[in-house]
Amino acid sequence: MTDTHDAVGTDLATIAVGIDFTPSSRLASDRASLVAKATHSRLLDVHVVPESAVVAGKDAEAGAVIPSATAEGRRALRAASALAEEQMSADVAGIEAQTLLRVGRPYEELAHAAESRGAWLLVVGVSPSIQPGETLLLGTTAELALRHGSTPVLLARENVAHTYGRVLMPVAPDDLSLRAMRMVARLAPDAVYDVVHFLPPGGSHESKSRAHRDAVVAELAGLCVDAGLEPARTRVRVFVAEAREGILGELRHRAPDLVAMGTHARSGIARVVLGSVADYVIHAAAGIDVLVVPPEK
Repeated sequence: MTDTHDAVGTDLATIAVGIDFTPSSRLASDRASLVAKATHSRLLDVHVVPESAVVAGKDAEAGAVIPSATAEGRRALRAASALAEEQMSADVAGIEAQTLLRVGRPYEELAHAAESRGAWLLVVGVSPSIQPGETLLLGTTAELALRHGSTPVLLARENVAHTYGRVLMPVAPDDLSLRAMRMVARLAPDAVYDVVHFLPPGGSHESKSRAHRDAVVAELAGLCVDAGLEPARTRVRVFVAEAREGILGELRHRAPDLVAMGTHARSGIARVVLGSVADYVIHAAAGIDVLVVPPEK
């Protein structure tokens, strides 16, 4: 098996995608391919095997890993073959693609691969429907990849049929929201954008006044223009409401196919713009893709 660590050139922007050959991984691969075509990017398919699957780590000179004589080693060998098939499929579809086989913890290696290759996006598959008793925030590969990297992460949960048509963006008037908006403008340039901000109901009368709301709308509208969102397809609204319920209402009413958020710290999706509200939003947005954008380094 070979590690194609130096195989990718520098002429195209790169989208990294986590591949583990599960149904959710297929969602990620399909979505990443669609985005790559639309944005003229290359794909970097990354598969991570555990250390127990190899006899030795990567040989720095030979660029190879040797599978162990175990069930995990045999799976790793099959994965290398499957990755080659992924690359051939992308070639047939007219997308430049390379593969990368890494050894270690999936979340660390995915985050490192995306950052070291300068990927502008990391796509990770997530079960289309997360049940209330389950959690995305206590150790999944997607969440941990966010903790260990600064690359925006797209959680792919929707079966791909088209590019994104309507994007819901819960934002704040700050630089991180500007970065998230710019990512959305690149990822979904032809979409309709619903930009929303929620003022806490417990705030002062002045902070909830019409004049204050109009001022916030104007500030957010300016950020949208700076980010490159088409004004004719952008609607900015500010509500006095508890964010959790407000976003749930927007999800029901607007029926977006992508929700985009910024995350203020490398401590997982639980630190998204709206703090612990994000866990609720991820569950409420069952079947909807979610883009999470951390601060730039």
